[in-house]
Amino acid sequence: MLAWFTDLRLAAKLAVPLSILLAVVAAIVWQATGSLAGLAGSLEEATGRTAARTALAFQVEAAVNGAAVAEKNAIIETDDAHRRDSAALFDERIARARDAAARIVPLALPERRAVLERLAALVGEYEAVARRSLGLALQNRNAEAQAVSDGEGRKARADLAALIRDVTDYNEKALEAARADGAALAAGSTRQLYLLAGGGLLVAVSLLLAIVLGLVVRPLAAVTDAMGAIAGGDLAT
Repeated sequence: MLAWFTDLRLAAKLAVPLSILLAVVAAIVWQATGSLAGLAGSLEEATGRTAARTALAFQVEAAVNGAAVAEKNAIIETDDAHRRDSAALFDERIARARDAAARIVPLALPERRAVLERLAALVGEYEAVARRSLGLALQNRNAEAQAVSDGEGRKARADLAALIRDVTDYNEKALEAARADGAALAAGSTRQLYLLAGGGLLVAVSLLLAIVLGLVVRPLAAVTDAMGAIAGGDLAT
């Protein structure tokens, strides 16, 4: 079955295990490249998109809190100019909240898109209530403005804060899961590389040993036997 191999010249026979070693090296490089690409993709999601979603959620929270403070200041202010300043500050803060909420939606995972769209909607709902409160405050109807802010406004802010906590908690868990997946992928890839390298080296070394035995050890043993026979007077050998 291996007659074709036996008929090869020595250089060709030695080239076979060398070719196997080169093939093993190429396979290891290919496997390592694929594993690193998968790991890079996992880390990109973990450190990139997930971290960006968390940062934007906190930006929404900070901007809404700033808007709420500006709204409250407009209600309690007695000077019309200060009220207008507070209203302008509200406009700035709520615009930041809308912008962050709009930018977080494209970063959503498919199964979480509805949640982040709801976050953007809640920002709009809070803005609508707060603007009613501000409108009343700018008309010096402070008691009515306070009632709107403490009633519908407080509920809108609470709903928004709860959803932001849900988003950040989910993202934190997603980061932990991505880190665990990355570690598992790295461990699995390492095992595959060890198996691939070990198997290839075993085949190459076994073939090399067969060549050495067939071309060196056995011929030397035959020569030794023949010389011993000649020394013993067996000239027929």
